[in-house]
Formats: sequence, structure tokens, C-alpha cells
Amino acid sequence: MGRRPANVPQETPGALKSLQDLPRAVKKGEARPLYTLYGDETYLLERLQKELLDALLPKGAMRDFNLDSLDGDVTTPEEITALAETMPMGADRRVIVVKDPSFLGQKKEPTAVERLQQSSDARDAGNLSRALYLLFRALDINPAPLTSPETQSKIAELKESAPSELLQYLDDAPALFESVSLPESPPGNESDRFFEWAERGLPATTVIVLVQHGALTQKRLLTRLEGLGVLANVDTLKAQTRGGRDPVDLFIDKQLKDAGKRMDGDALRLFRERTKDDLQTVVDELEKALAYVGDREAIRVSDVVAAVSDGSTSTVFNLTDAISARNLSGALACLHSVLEQGEPALRVHALFVRQVRLMAQARLLQDEGHITGFQRNMPYQTFMNLVYRKWDDSAMAKLPENKALNVLKQAPYAAYLAFRQSANFTLPELLRGYDLLLAADERLKSGGANESAILQETVIQLVVGERKWSAIGGRAS
Repeated sequence: MGRRPANVPQETPGALKSLQDLPRAVKKGEARPLYTLYGDETYLLERLQKELLDALLPKGAMRDFNLDSLDGDVTTPEEITALAETMPMGADRRVIVVKDPSFLGQKKEPTAVERLQQSSDARDAGNLSRALYLLFRALDINPAPLTSPETQSKIAELKESAPSELLQYLDDAPALFESVSLPESPPGNESDRFFEWAERGLPATTVIVLVQHGALTQKRLLTRLEGLGVLANVDTLKAQTRGGRDPVDLFIDKQLKDAGKRMDGDALRLFRERTKDDLQTVVDELEKALAYVGDREAIRVSDVVAAVSDGSTSTVFNLTDAISARNLSGALACLHSVLEQGEPALRVHALFVRQVRLMAQARLLQDEGHITGFQRNMPYQTFMNLVYRKWDDSAMAKLPENKALNVLKQAPYAAYLAFRQSANFTLPELLRGYDLLLAADERLKSGGANESAILQETVIQLVVGERKWSAIGGRAS
């Protein structure tokens, strides 16, 4: 397999002028063997990763066969090496993305119990080789037969701190891994092993993308990474200004224009104060504000107060989150808080309807097999890699054309939340919840009713189920 020489270092390591710097170079035929994307701005980091991947591996039937996304916390340099030496299928290159690689030394080493949980998760996913490797990482010993006195002694020590749900896993380990080969214990630490392999020359048909959430500051590390390919510090994009306006202001302005909305000066100042100019938070909270105002064009101070959290008071979205998590005490506390802040009951109810509608659609698509691959508690980035926009026309045909009423047409994070929260309900529960909300709407609009009591009853019915609510004899006046 051919090898490529290391890349010539950039004049200004890490600096970016725009998110398109790297994708444009790739499209001109200037792809590099290794890219290191890093920075504290999660939103920009994910955007750059997406743009780069789309340039390296244009979307098509063979993309999934040539793209590997690895969790750097549990991935060894040897696993990366094996994948990198594999020829692509029906494409010019294979791309390997490694998220927060442990060999960069930027993350605190997981505890023994955390490693044990990772091992159990790998077992559940059917990857027994990785599960055994992680088990020895948890035990902090070189691989040896699980029945040996040393290993059994270490297992006994780990049991003292392991949670009860993992004790059976440790007891079953000798039988479970009886036919699994012991992992090798290569000499040297992971960082040295990765760089020694990479500096010999990366395979010509493979591009490796390292994605580090957070800063990289060690000069020797940056020099080695730069010598292998391209550094890209997304945080440099926030340091730029244009026309006297900072990039956060420009970013918010573009999002508002795309949505056909505007935000007055006082509302914008409060919004930025509450989001602390973190772009991922800006995206998430702006999505809430847009949902809150509905068809209204202007976003006012009162809207920001109601929809955007500052950590000190509850918002209507803290309330819908608590309902979706089936956290009754939290939901009732949030309900009382938002009503005391003067939030109109009909506005609160409308957001209940929106959330239940989106969750019901997410649940329906999964139950009928239109969308596969989603798992409970799946991380957001895994959702983006494996689920988001991987659906076919049959999924979209099941849902309304109206963007506001369609879970698949929501912003990525809003869609992710709907899928994640729908895991807490069955489809019949969500459909019944929708019926309950329609009945509550009639009662709220009938006049003379106790709005607070109606909303409280509705929250309880949504969280615990109508039958349980009826069993305790509750009924709002």
C-alpha cells in the first residue's frame, strides 16, 4: 500500500478564516492524510466536521462503507491502524473519525468503574473483544486468564466499588470470555504508539480526522500533529469581526433571517447574556425561542424571559423537558414557577401539544421500522452520524408537509430531543396524551375554569398516565 509524506506545516497552525477553508481545499484535490479539529465551540466543531466529511466522502451509496466513527475513549491505536490499512470500497478513500482520542492526553482517564461500564456496554453491543480489552483496563493489569489468582484478586477489589448492576457481569466474565482471545498488551503508551505508526507514513487511501472537544495547548503535541497534516482551531472563528459586529451577533442575525424572525435590541442583549455566547447554546435556545413565538415575527424581551433559561428560574421548556422525562415532582415545580411568572396558560398548553406531537411522530417512525438505529440515551453526535437524515421517503410520507408539524423537518437538536424523549413513552400513551391535550384545550377556552388546576391535572396525566390519575380520584375544577 502506498504511503504519503508528512504534510508541510501551515504558516499559522490552527487558524481558520471560515468553515469552508478545509472543504474547499479538499475539493481542489488538496486532501491531507490527517486533520485535527479542536476547540471549545461545540457547534462550530460539529459544523466543520460535517463540512469536511461531505467534501472527503460525498454522500452516496458507498459512503457508509468507507466511513468509520470511533469513540476515542475506548479506541486503541491498533484499532485505528487496522482500519486505516483497509482498502476503501468503491471510493477513492476511507475516512476514519476519532472523537476525543485518549492518546491526545486531553481528557482525564476514566475511573475503574467507568471503564467497567464501558466494558459492559461493549458486551451489550456484541463486541466481546473490545469488552475484554476494556475489562482489563478497568482492572488495571496486563491481560491474563480471568481465572488466574491475580485476575480474580483484582476482580474482587473492583467489586468493592462497582455498582450492584455490574456485579453479575463480573461474576459471569470468566465464562463469557472463555472463547475470546486475550488482547495484546503492546509496549509503550498509546500516544507514542499512534504517533510512531503515523509518522512512518499514513496509508495513501485513508484520511484520519481527529475531533477534540476543547483546546490543545501542548506545543510538542501540536507540532507533531501539524507535521502529520492539518490543524484547525474552530475557536479562531469567534475572534473575527466584520463591519464592527462580532461573530456571535452575525451568527444570531443569520439564524433569525433564515427563520424569518427579528429580535429587538433589548431582547438580543438578554438572549446573549443568558446563552453566554456559546454557539451550541445559542442554537439550542434560539430553537426554543422560535418555537415559543410561533407565527409571530418579533421576539421580545418577555419571550426570551419565558423561553430561554438562565439557570435561576424555570422556563416553559424546562417544564416540557420534565414532562418528557416523566419527572412528576420536577414538572409540577416548573409548572407553578412559569405560571407565577405570568406565563399564559394557553401558551403553556400549546407547547405541551407541540412536544407530544413530535414525540408521537418519533415513536411511530421507530415502531413501524421507518427509522432504525436510534437507541435510548444515544449521544447527540452519534444521532447525527447514524440517524439524522438517514431516513427514506417512506418516513417523510408518514408526516405532515408543514415544517412546524413535522419532527423530521425540525432543527437537528430538536429532532434529537424528540427521539430521545419518545423512548420514555409507548405510542399508545403518546396518542392518548394528545387526546388529553385536546380535551384540556376545550376546557381552557370554555371560560370560568381554573386554568392552573387544568394544567396541573394534564401534567399529572401525561407523566403518570390517565389510569393512575383516575385511580387516585383526581379531577380539576
